[in-house]
Amino acid sequence: MMSVYPAIGALLAVMAVTLYRIDEKLVSRIETELKERRLIEAKSCPK
Repeated sequence: MMSVYPAIGALLAVMAVTLYRIDEKLVSRIETELKERRLIEAKSCPK
């Protein structure tokens, strides 16, 4: 019974990764948002 719970967790993780599709459009959007966040953070934190 102890190995059933980790197996269920692993199965759920595999399902999540399989169902979460990342295409070029999404990658581009994520990269753009990250660049904007880094720029805002760099401006707000004086060195």
